[in-house]
Amino acid sequence: MYPDTLECAVGLNGQDGRFIRARPILPLPDDPEAPDLGFVGEVDSIDSEPLELLLSRDFAPVVMPIGVSADNKTYHINSDHLAGQLARALKAEKLVLMTNMAGVSGRDGKILPILKVTDADELMCDQVVRRGMQPRLAAAIAAVREGVRSVHIVDGSVPNALLLELLTSEGVGTAVRSDSQANFFADSRAYLLGPV
Repeated sequence: MYPDTLECAVGLNGQDGRFIRARPILPLPDDPEAPDLGFVGEVDSIDSEPLELLLSRDFAPVVMPIGVSADNKTYHINSDHLAGQLARALKAEKLVLMTNMAGVSGRDGKILPILKVTDADELMCDQVVRRGMQPRLAAAIAAVREGVRSVHIVDGSVPNALLLELLTSEGVGTAVRSDSQANFFADSRAYLLGPV
C-alpha cells in the first residue's frame, strides 16, 4: 500500500484539515486539588485519509501533537499517545517510540527486552515504571491492545538504535507485544541468528 521509499517530509498538525479531533483532559471531579490542565487534551478521533494520501505520494508526514476540538479550540496532546493513536488509525504493524531512556526496566532494575502487555500492566500498577516512561509504556499498551503488532521503545541517542532493535537478537530497547501472540520476537531473533 505504501511506497518503499519516502523522499520528502511534510509537517502538519491536527488543525490541518481538522484530521486530529481532540477533547480537553478535565480534572477529576472527586479531587478538588486537581489542577486545571488548560489546553492539554487527548485524542477524540483521527481521520487517517490525509496521512494516507501523503504516504501514497511518497511524502513522509511529520505530525505535531496538536488537535482541534469540536468548538475549534486547539489542544496539545501527549506525543506518545498520539503516536499510538496514529499507528492504530493507519493499521500499522509496528510502532517505534524513540526516547532518551534505554527501555523499560523491570523490578530488578534491568532493561526488559520483551514485555507482554499483562506484564507491562503489572509494572504500571505496582509503580515500578516511573516518570517519563509511564506515558510511553501506557501508549504502547494501548496500541498493542488495539491491533498494533509490536511497539518498540528505544533510546534514540544510541547510534543505529532502530536497526539494532529491529534486526539483532539482543535489541537495544523494550519491545511490547500482545499476550496472545506466539513468541514472535524470540522466534524472529532466533531466525536472524540462524541455526545454532
